[in-house]
Amino acid sequence: MNRKRCKFTKIIAAILIAVMICGNAGVSDGLGYNTKITAQAATTIRLSRSSVTMFVGNTFQLRLTGASASGVKWSVGNSKVATVSSTGKVTAVKSGTTTVYAKYKNKTYKCTVKAIKSRMSTGRVVLSIGDGYGLDVLHTNGRVTWRSANTKVVRVNANGYLRPVKCGSTKVTAKVGSETYVCYVRIVAALSENDFEYDSPMGGGYTSYIDLVTAKGTGWYTYYKDATVSYKCNRRVNIGDTYADFYTAYGECDRENVESNDSYREYFENSTYPRTKYTVRYHDSVTRDDYYKTFYFDRKGTLVLVVWHM
Repeated sequence: MNRKRCKFTKIIAAILIAVMICGNAGVSDGLGYNTKITAQAATTIRLSRSSVTMFVGNTFQLRLTGASASGVKWSVGNSKVATVSSTGKVTAVKSGTTTVYAKYKNKTYKCTVKAIKSRMSTGRVVLSIGDGYGLDVLHTNGRVTWRSANTKVVRVNANGYLRPVKCGSTKVTAKVGSETYVCYVRIVAALSENDFEYDSPMGGGYTSYIDLVTAKGTGWYTYYKDATVSYKCNRRVNIGDTYADFYTAYGECDRENVESNDSYREYFENSTYPRTKYTVRYHDSVTRDDYYKTFYFDRKGTLVLVVWHM
């Protein structure tokens, strides 16, 4: 019995030794060489994104994880909508939808790309001679090519900054990829002494006035006591006109809310209290003094008061 048990133990030990030897030495390939067998886990290969939405001009990096980068071949279904580089970098060219393909070892992986058109920061602007204004194409970090249709009216630099040259109207375009964005530009004359003319006699609601011939101030404020009184301005903006009329004449101005303690509110009934105001500036290059004209609008956007001040 003991002999049989001992013999069985020796057989088991021999089998274990043989297995260990095979594991280290490998398996004969029939030519006298041993091939080592190594167990490896299967690698999952997948595309980093199955779909992506981008603004025209922007880029996005796709990756085929688990694959050798040098063995991936990239392509795109519609190159008019988007392009893809040899490394998987996608660039949106024009609004639309297309598919980007990554081929690796006879298998193809897909990503749907949707390109969205952006927009200009503003589609219309009115500027005075001597002013400047910066345009921008929103939501894009791609290259923007700026162009003025008439450089004799307004010029635009590589960053979209407008510089008026003379009075007139034109358009400025920004091209990103295959998309073009437009801003219509109107240039008006710079403020001058004539912008401070009035046709109402002294004492008719005025507490003080500015010498409008030389634009030198003889008083601090000039205003209408009665909002229904019409007045003259060389840009033909009068009491009762709308903000659109004011914008056409003077262009972009900073908007301010009229506070409850504003001294000019006392001249109006509650229903016509001014709600917003816009101020334009005249600079006297001789005296180097600044003069201002503030336009007050009610809740309906109607001009109800104009104040001249230093």
